[in-house]
Amino acid sequence: MAIGKGNRVVIPSCVVKKIRERYPEENGLYVGFQKP
Repeated sequence: MAIGKGNRVVIPSCVVKKIRERYPEENGLYVGFQKP
C-alpha cells in the first residue's frame, strides 16, 4: 500500500518512539497530524 496525500496510515508507537529518539524536538513538545 502506498502512502501519500489523502492516503494516511497509522504508524506503530514503537516506530514513533524511535523517530522521536533520533530526531528530538528542542522543546520536547510533540503534536500529532493536523489537517491543513
